[in-house]
Amino acid sequence: MASLIPLWGVPRNVYSTIRDGLAELALKFRPYGDIGNYLFQQIVDFNHAAAGNPRFPKGEMWSLGDSPAVSLLLDHHEYAYEMKPAHSNLLLR
Repeated sequence: MASLIPLWGVPRNVYSTIRDGLAELALKFRPYGDIGNYLFQQIVDFNHAAAGNPRFPKGEMWSLGDSPAVSLLLDHHEYAYEMKPAHSNLLLR
């Protein structure tokens, strides 16, 4: 973090607010051939396998990898953010 290159750090609790529901994924993934169906089915199967695990309360909603980062880049930044120097005590959790 000592670099002079600007870094945009997004806290995990903010990043994870962008979610997709299983119904939406069924419409956007499953119809697109074997790979689309496979990707959708992986999420469904994982949901069923983790259903009894209290540390994994995902259920219907998923935060999918880099889609929140793409959303940040496409957003007009209408929401508040603050710039902090890298040497601050900012902890990314």
